[in-house]
Amino acid sequence: MDLGVVFRPMESLRIGAVAQDVFDTEVSYSDGEGTAMAYPRTTRIGAAFTPKPWGTIAVDVDDRLHVGAEYRPLEALALRAGAQDDLGGPDGTTY
Repeated sequence: MDLGVVFRPMESLRIGAVAQDVFDTEVSYSDGEGTAMAYPRTTRIGAAFTPKPWGTIAVDVDDRLHVGAEYRPLEALALRAGAQDDLGGPDGTTY
């Protein structure tokens, strides 16, 4: 089960948060020898800003930072770019 919420403080700004796999889905082995976690619980927050008529700028954070932009010079044409970066700890581990 995933749970999410979106808040729109103004027309061009959306802020959201999601908790994915809230109950830590586990699978059982057919031989009855135990279980394994299929999907760990994750949380993500993000925001999108749409200054009309240019396009959209978005950012979200989970164990990585994602940043993206979309420019629409024509209704039938969208130019997109994005980047991501792992948010590792001081010893190089990823959270």
